[in-house]
Amino acid sequence: MINYIVIIVLVLVILLQEIVHSRERKDLYTRLMARDLYEYNQITKGVRGGESGDKTKQGTNILKKRIDKSYHLLHGEQKEV
Repeated sequence: MINYIVIIVLVLVILLQEIVHSRERKDLYTRLMARDLYEYNQITKGVRGGESGDKTKQGTNILKKRIDKSYHLLHGEQKEV
């Protein structure tokens, strides 16, 4: 019986660790894509303040637009983003 409890506890610890690492990884990607600390704070403001995720989604769109613009400039396409 104790063996099953230990196995369950270890599985729960691994799942919790995976969730924490996933959130840290997402935050790291956001930091890498942000131009400076101000932009990073603007992107993450909605998440840290406990507000709705709309601001985070809007910040992600800003980064996506910049990536798309850079891609189009690199490949010579003059598509409006």
